Amino acid sequence: MKTFLQKTILIALLFMGYYANAQTGGSATGKVLNGKDKTPVDYASVAVKRLSDSVTVGGTNTNADGSFSIPNLAPGKYKLYVVYIGLKTVNQEFELTSAKPTINFGSITMENTGVQLNTVVVQGEIPPVVVKKDTLEFDAKTIKVKENAVVEDQLKKIPGVEVSKDGTITTQGETIKRVKVDGKDFMGSDPLLATRNLPADMVDKIQIIDDMSDQAKFSGVDDGNREKIINITTKNGVKNKGFVGNNTVGYGTDDRYDVNLSVTRFNENQQISLIGQFNNVNKQNFGGGVGGGGRGMQFSNGGGGQQSGITTTNAAGINFGDTYKDGTQVNGSYFFNKTSLFNTNTTSSQTFLGNNTNINNSNLNSTTERLNHRLNFTIDTKIDSNTSFRIQPNLSYTDNSAESTTNYNRISLIGNAVGTQSYNTNSKSPSLSNNLLIRRKFARRGRTLSLNLNTSYNDNDADNYNINPETLTSPTNAVSQINLNQLIDNNTRSFNNTARLVFTEPLSKTLSLELNYQNGYAFDNQERFVYDFNNTTQQYDVVNVDYSNEFENTTLTNALGFSFNKNEKKYQWNIGLAAQQTHRENANLTTNNVFTQNFINLTPSATYRYNFSTTKRLNIRYDGRTNQPTINQIQPIPDNTNTQTVTLGNPNLKPS
Repeated sequence: MKTFLQKTILIALLFMGYYANAQTGGSATGKVLNGKDKTPVDYASVAVKRLSDSVTVGGTNTNADGSFSIPNLAPGKYKLYVVYIGLKTVNQEFELTSAKPTINFGSITMENTGVQLNTVVVQGEIPPVVVKKDTLEFDAKTIKVKENAVVEDQLKKIPGVEVSKDGTITTQGETIKRVKVDGKDFMGSDPLLATRNLPADMVDKIQIIDDMSDQAKFSGVDDGNREKIINITTKNGVKNKGFVGNNTVGYGTDDRYDVNLSVTRFNENQQISLIGQFNNVNKQNFGGGVGGGGRGMQFSNGGGGQQSGITTTNAAGINFGDTYKDGTQVNGSYFFNKTSLFNTNTTSSQTFLGNNTNINNSNLNSTTERLNHRLNFTIDTKIDSNTSFRIQPNLSYTDNSAESTTNYNRISLIGNAVGTQSYNTNSKSPSLSNNLLIRRKFARRGRTLSLNLNTSYNDNDADNYNINPETLTSPTNAVSQINLNQLIDNNTRSFNNTARLVFTEPLSKTLSLELNYQNGYAFDNQERFVYDFNNTTQQYDVVNVDYSNEFENTTLTNALGFSFNKNEKKYQWNIGLAAQQTHRENANLTTNNVFTQNFINLTPSATYRYNFSTTKRLNIRYDGRTNQPTINQIQPIPDNTNTQTVTLGNPNLKPS
């Protein structure tokens, strides 16, 4: 009977998997021809909309032979759109069923619209998607969302775009890290501030752009370095001059509240936005979250990722962007947020090591409060017709305070440990960074010189109180007491500066050479002093030398490299090589020991990009790079923040 039941369940699961696949295994295919001469229409935009809710469920461009295929269509009624500039748009309704999941339209003829009339009135339907060279453009009118929706709601309905629960946007396997509004950066580099605050009814088009690097845009030579960005184009009536906003207020049981404010003023090339958020319903319309600020700030019983719990959020910000008559672009933003997170967690786990079993039962209660200020500014201007200058200073200040208490019971080979760990911390972290980019074009097209300077300074000062009384009962019933009561004074300072000089020289119309030199300087200092509690003085004034140390790390790098770039209509490739020399000095200031390391690394790079069509591309990329270990990884001092996992740095670590 048991075997029969297992076989029945297996067959049912296999059938369900086949049925689920059949539900989305439909497709629509065809071939688009020019009605005048019956030649294939290359790169025509093809889209399919569901009739029940007008949602676009698929889109593509025709191939060189005019053919197209749209897969993954579930049974239902649809409308096919075929659009090409200069030819009459074709609309055709169709239906797919489980019995007939595919449809072939055969040859679809598009007629020429070149008719001469004294007065012409053109009426047509808006194509849901237009595919350009490096841009997918979706018309917001074809994306149906609810009233008071925001941009994120529109993105969730765009085919090929995934929006996770925390607001992270991915498309074609790449994460969106920047969102622009009418070509201007919005609120620095935090996409959530745009997607979760800007109202959907201000949007005209949503563009997903395969954006080239700044160096490639300036030199005109595609170096293969690209990133996916989103550009939101606003409606003309809003863009020229007007206000747009989305403000909501909500109140519920248990004194839960949710207030969202968003107002943007447009005046041709000028943008001014005000946003605000106040709630206690675990809602954050910005990135960053709660946490950070020093060693031991993550209160959890295992795992990673964003912390769970009940969060109270208060945040507000302002964004300004303008383009002046001489082409100078100015962008600036200030954002303030204060969050409070309460979390309770109960964990029960068993660990099997050979014939031995460890049992861990714990209850965690924690409260984390975070105050953060962010100030970003950008000026991009031209000194003359061939020289441009851009500066981007950024200032951030973070104040974290946290309290956690964990009651635990651990059973292992050494006995049964029962204890309570209380961990209280407060840290302040000011940071300053700046990016300076100077670019120069020469008379010969493609010959350029650019200098990029990146500088950053960070200072983190944290006071952590670690109190952990524990009673251990051995297998022989011997009882021992451990009373850990310490103050951990941790101060970390770092300074980094990187200068990169790039020269590009065209060798032919499609081939160019790039020469580059990069110099890097990094300095890190970490003072970690641990003080035991003195029962006599009732102060933390006994230095624990086993856990106290001051350590400095200085790294100097020099890299010289070259690359060849080939750009053809259907394909691009890039191949390069750089040699990097690294000099690192590790100084243990407590023991007066200095350890010096020198490395030479070769870092090859290669990219290949083939364009089958505007919607089908093949990208192959290989990068060689070196990563220096952090000061926490090389400082030779035990870290007993987590008494169950004590880590020790290794000053002999090599770059990875």
